[in-house]
Amino acid sequence: MSGASFDQSAFAAAIAAVIHARGLSDRQTAEQSGLAPSTITRAIRQGRKPDVDSLAALADWAGLPVDAFIVRTNTLGTPLVYDVRRMVAAMRASLAAAEALGLMLGSEPS
Repeated sequence: MSGASFDQSAFAAAIAAVIHARGLSDRQTAEQSGLAPSTITRAIRQGRKPDVDSLAALADWAGLPVDAFIVRTNTLGTPLVYDVRRMVAAMRASLAAAEALGLMLGSEPS
């Protein structure tokens, strides 16, 4: 059976990486994203799938494409190669952004 699912663990890891790179607390993240602190805790720290509006707000705040976390499977139930490549590319992009942000935050003013 073919289908699609949301990769909550990859999404949580990507959001957590952005939070860490920006040096924010869950409360600060909630304020900036317009969500309740408990939503951040549930979605990121407790691994619960966010509702659609929370997902959209978090992804927008972090600058991450939501479709990067959708895993489509073939009739054998394995992820399609195209989706795996897209997910890896999205994760690399988010890590590079987090690293760049960390370098900017850690740099000395000239």
